Amino acid sequence: MRKTYELAIVFLFFLLFGCGVIDQLTKITFHETASGLKYSILKTGDGTIPSDGDIVTIHYIAKLKDGTVIDNTYERDDPLTFHLGRGHVIRGWDEGLRLMSRGAKAEFVVPPHLAYGEKGFDKVPPNSTVIFKIELLEIKKPEEPSVSDPEIFTDITEGIKYSIIKAGEGKKIEEGLLVKVHYTGYFEDGEIFDNSVSRSEPFEFMAGEGMVIDGWDKAFKYLREGDKATLWIPYELAYGKTGRGPVSPETNIMFDVEILEVRKPVQPEPFSAANRDTLETISGLQYIIVKDGTGDKPEEGDVVVVHYTGYLFDGSIFDSSVKRGKPFKFVVGSRQVIPGWDKAIRYLNKGSKARIIIPPELAYGDKKVGIIPPSSTLIFDIELIDIKK
Repeated sequence: MRKTYELAIVFLFFLLFGCGVIDQLTKITFHETASGLKYSILKTGDGTIPSDGDIVTIHYIAKLKDGTVIDNTYERDDPLTFHLGRGHVIRGWDEGLRLMSRGAKAEFVVPPHLAYGEKGFDKVPPNSTVIFKIELLEIKKPEEPSVSDPEIFTDITEGIKYSIIKAGEGKKIEEGLLVKVHYTGYFEDGEIFDNSVSRSEPFEFMAGEGMVIDGWDKAFKYLREGDKATLWIPYELAYGKTGRGPVSPETNIMFDVEILEVRKPVQPEPFSAANRDTLETISGLQYIIVKDGTGDKPEEGDVVVVHYTGYLFDGSIFDSSVKRGKPFKFVVGSRQVIPGWDKAIRYLNKGSKARIIIPPELAYGDKKVGIIPPSSTLIFDIELIDIKK
């Protein structure tokens, strides 16, 4: 009788662990879909399930099978928002999120063919299974684009067309002014590929300074604060022959835009670095401490909040968070910024101000980026406002 009992235990162990129904480490019960995605609902939601085209907002922690954390939106307090079913994320997410409801928490075990495949991505090695803990925070239905009748579009410049939906009465947009705008980007068939409204995140840029696609810089000169308009932009002035993200090569695109604010930017004052030591690292990066901070220096994985102004070697400004009046944050060591920034920020304490001189190989190399010429040495005045562990 004892032997039969032991055999039964062995058989049960094989069923539970050998077949992969229960994860051997976490003892979580998983279900497996026909595609090979394994999932477990850790907390049920309110019953509202997202469908194709819905705008979902999630928090997540991503790990490799050995437990290495490769990303964590909770740490940087930065949930991710995207359109479901549009190919903006890995296939495992597009499938798995349809199995969750708003407010639910789940764990996904995503095999390589539903994750990053044979090539891998960033910290994910090729052919890796990736484990995600996901919380589905919000589901929104997308805004309907106000696709105007093509007959009432007006040609403005270089093939760009526009239609004013509602005329504003504010300041006219001119080169060098700061523009705050809400937008919905969509294809000619009405399919939305991006939407700042659903994220509640207006976009800000400096008009005429190469911070946006050429079509925007050219079209916005015809708009003013308070305008609501639809823009039709030919692919040559959008994402060209290569495309980007969900926008395929040689694709004409449209935008509904609402101009929320137009104002003069704050003019940044260059740091006074005279008579201060210039320190150089083995990589060729140079930095000058203009003001000492206090406390620890940031480490890999920390979220840092900075103000910065970027200069070309001739002293002209190509980008500035100071002008926009909005600090910039990024995760140290996550490749969200150029290599020179990732290296330089680790030499600063909270509250520090420094001038950073970055050679081309630690910046944009031999590529032209916006108004930055190829092979440019870049100069940044950076203030490290905060460090979040």
